[in-house]
Amino acid sequence: MNIDDNNTLQNQSFGDDSPKQTDNGQGQQGSDSQVSHPEGNGAEDAKATEDAQVRNQPIVTVVPETEGQQSDGNGQGPKGCLDFIWRGTLLGIRAFWFLVLALTGALIAFILFLGWITHDDKAKISETSETVISPTQVQSLEEIGEWEFLSIADEELVDTVSRGFFGDSRLVRIYYGTLRLGINMHEVTPRWIHMDKDTVVATLPPVKLLDTDFIDEARTKSFYETGDWQQADREAMYNKAYDLMLKRCLTPENISTAEANARDQLTRILRSMGCKWVRVEVTHR
Repeated sequence: MNIDDNNTLQNQSFGDDSPKQTDNGQGQQGSDSQVSHPEGNGAEDAKATEDAQVRNQPIVTVVPETEGQQSDGNGQGPKGCLDFIWRGTLLGIRAFWFLVLALTGALIAFILFLGWITHDDKAKISETSETVISPTQVQSLEEIGEWEFLSIADEELVDTVSRGFFGDSRLVRIYYGTLRLGINMHEVTPRWIHMDKDTVVATLPPVKLLDTDFIDEARTKSFYETGDWQQADREAMYNKAYDLMLKRCLTPENISTAEANARDQLTRILRSMGCKWVRVEVTHR
């Protein structure tokens, strides 16, 4: 019984199913004892064998896989990583476009709001800021008096011949004159300037010759003179030169030019006073 117990301890410590031989030849006896007593040592041998198998198994450490490293069952780990990246990219694109749409909507709403405010301001200004010509401004225009719009310089050569018993006498004279066309602001009507809705309407008197004494007698000179001439003869030549100058300068074309200049100059003056819409009319004779 002592030999069998020793063999059992040796088998448990070394994990070997066969008995170890000793120097004194007792190994064979242990073997005979195991054969002769199989029921007593079978359970202990099975347990020793199981312990040896457990000690000989390798140690395996299980590491949990992360979400990006999980495979699809066929060992395709990179595919799961690409899917994760693609989903992140789609989410980023959607967030970007959502932000763009939100900013665009906010900008449009801001522009519409500014337009609404500006429209109201313009409407208020147009209602409250009506252009009105003050009496002082009207009086300053009327005090201009004779307002020249066209000046025409002219010269006329006039000659006359006197028949006599002893011979003929001849007189040739040159006359210089300047004709000034314009209007006289003292001749305006009481309501010559008034408001027609948002327009300032001004009606001017007709264009006329401002100065009837337009011949410069100091510049008049005799070009050719023979014989004796009386003052009445020279006065008749003066009247002839006067009529020629009127006929040559006081033409419809020159009058139209003076009227156009009158409308242009008065329009500029009224606009400088703050009148935006102006209409100037000239009375025709």
